Amino acid sequence: MTCEIPTALQPLIAAYTCQLNNASFRDALHGIYLYGSIALGAFDEQRSDIDFLTVLRRDLTEAERGELELLHIRLQNDHPLAFLMDGMYIHRQHLGRLNPEIPPYSFTHEGEFHRAGHWDVNHVTWWLLQHRAVTVFGPESSTLLLHVTTEDLRATMAYNLHSYWSHRLQALEGMSFDTLPETELQADTADAVLTLCRIAYTLEHGDILSKTAALQYAIQSSDAKWQPLFRETLRIRENTEASNACKSQSLDFPSVIAFACVACDFIRTVIDTHPQKSIEGGTSA
Repeated sequence: MTCEIPTALQPLIAAYTCQLNNASFRDALHGIYLYGSIALGAFDEQRSDIDFLTVLRRDLTEAERGELELLHIRLQNDHPLAFLMDGMYIHRQHLGRLNPEIPPYSFTHEGEFHRAGHWDVNHVTWWLLQHRAVTVFGPESSTLLLHVTTEDLRATMAYNLHSYWSHRLQALEGMSFDTLPETELQADTADAVLTLCRIAYTLEHGDILSKTAALQYAIQSSDAKWQPLFRETLRIRENTEASNACKSQSLDFPSVIAFACVACDFIRTVIDTHPQKSIEGGTSA
């Protein structure tokens, strides 16, 4: 077990690895890798997923996929944090490819196991596995044949920015903010700012930071115009576990609606600053 795995997750990851190695299809197991917030050193039980990829030497039969589904059910019964597991089971010959190029695979998302389908495969996934993954079992992640470049990473982020976030911005700009509960609007707005800070950092530097680290970078490097927005986002981020976090008084904005309006301006600025590059397989980042 590696020290990079948060202490609270170590019993779950150990149980998962043990059960896979005791399964009837253990000969199909090539490696188990953690990525996402865990690999970025930013895992939080209250808001993070447990992102994982289990690489297979061969395809699983339908009966073996059923056995795998039962394995996840057992984990959820024994370890409450298992409901946070978001991951995929992909043949090693398909590593580095995008969803349209590979057959359906098993995956689990938000506590539900899917025996066959497509989910979180894109160049961001592969880049994190190549550069940031925690190897739980099997060959080191850096030895996997992923063939993903920094330009692939940037292109995927730009695609995401001009597809998902462009459409979401249009929806936000056409929305009446006063129809939403303030706590919901505040949390959603803060998360949007955090995500856009991370996208902007990746497009500029060809690397990926955690959302909080990207926000801190933005605070240090961005124009004074956006500093109130970033300070408010950081205040919300740091206090989400406090019961009075969303009711506390902002020092920079007279209302949550004012905060949301400035956030929309920031999203528009990030979109306009970075040109679109065409690539399949976007992500909300």
